[in-house]
Amino acid sequence: MNLLWHVVWKEWLGLRWKFAALSAILLGFQLSLVIYDRTLLGASFFISLVAYNAIAPIFLAMHVAASERSEGTLEFVRGLPISLAQLGLVRVLTTLILLVVPIAAIGILAQCLPDSYFQPASSDAARLIWMSVITGTSVAVSLYLWTTALGMNQPTELRVGMIGLALVAVWGAWTTFSVAGGAMLNSGNGPGDWTWLTFITALGPFAVPSLFERYFSLGRVVAVGLLQMVSCTLLVFSAVRRYGILESHRPGRAIQFSSAKQALWWLQWRQGRPLVVVGLMLVALSFSRPPADFSIGLGCLWGIIVSATLFSAELEPKLLAFWRSRPIDPGDWFWIKYLAGAVTLLVFIDLPAACLDRFPTATISQEGGALAYVACVPALHLAVYSLAVLIVCVVRNVIYSGILSMGTMLFLVLAPLVVAERGFLNSINIALVLSKVSESFTSGPWTTGAQALLVYLAFTLSLAVAATTGARLAIQNDYAVRA
Repeated sequence: MNLLWHVVWKEWLGLRWKFAALSAILLGFQLSLVIYDRTLLGASFFISLVAYNAIAPIFLAMHVAASERSEGTLEFVRGLPISLAQLGLVRVLTTLILLVVPIAAIGILAQCLPDSYFQPASSDAARLIWMSVITGTSVAVSLYLWTTALGMNQPTELRVGMIGLALVAVWGAWTTFSVAGGAMLNSGNGPGDWTWLTFITALGPFAVPSLFERYFSLGRVVAVGLLQMVSCTLLVFSAVRRYGILESHRPGRAIQFSSAKQALWWLQWRQGRPLVVVGLMLVALSFSRPPADFSIGLGCLWGIIVSATLFSAELEPKLLAFWRSRPIDPGDWFWIKYLAGAVTLLVFIDLPAACLDRFPTATISQEGGALAYVACVPALHLAVYSLAVLIVCVVRNVIYSGILSMGTMLFLVLAPLVVAERGFLNSINIALVLSKVSESFTSGPWTTGAQALLVYLAFTLSLAVAATTGARLAIQNDYAVRA
């Protein structure tokens, strides 16, 4: 038992700064509004919670499932005088606590707010807050456990991240299908009993949010909750049972290349194929949703995932030393990786989103909305991606770089959205700029949209260029802040 507590303490020492960073990112945005404008706290609470639940579970699952193997310490861990199952249980549960505590903390913070901070003002704000916290916790816990269980012992964090994103796509599509089937049944147009769809949905990460889409009896709500707990328990058991198991290497046929650049491009293609597939699956979920509701946020989160996973795995000290010993210019290595990630983001996220999303407003046509989306949103995504690349090239740790990139994205994207009538912030508010440009493309005058677009592009592209230049210099001169 004493040895087990030593292991728990060791795991806490390894996670304490991640815990501090996650708490600071989630609570920092809220606390900054206390000084800036307290009336915005209520609106920002729900946005911050959604952003946190979208990315934190996957990044923490990447740490639990693949960090030991990717860092080359798994053989050392296997030699410790304690069973692998106990080590796995400690890692899975300790990281799970790390994930949940910041959500509870932001719920307590929001609970202390007066009802007047919520728009429209409601005397039932406390119930709304705790419903959001419970829903967010269920999504985060289930997504974390699904990703950890299926990604356990993968050789790189990139593969675990792709598994997490694929789970979001598959379970999101299934939940949408299940909710739509239930709506048809309730309206009398359903082809039969769709109850079985609900109980399959109860096993996934979006079970609790699906309960708000239609009326459920108390018995069915309890059944969904029990199934959710059973599935989470089984996922913990699966992850713990498979922890530390080395999978056999599958030899592949070597391919000969005539130049180092060709080999690098081939490497990026091999690493980027899962990004392409999962990205298209996620964009498909945005069909019939307005871009500001899904695709804009998806692209920002996708930029963070791509940058952290593509760069961090090869910036480990030993692997970086290997790359520097090869006849490959660090600048070429950086630009090939950067361009591969940018193409993945712009071609396989933004282009399909512009084609699939609908822009159903009275003053904006479908064509005008799509043109405005192509003109504005890719620049924002490129800026977020470039800033995330800069962070990962300096920090060189997938977890810390992901957390810091998430915080940067929150302040860059969410601050202008929740802060209204604040001068320059209106010029970089993607929702306002997109609306002005869309109306100019649809009915004019074109000068209003052109002016808004020019200012917005100047800001976002300047950020992208500055961040990319900084990242390139960090790689070329080996500047880094060791986490």
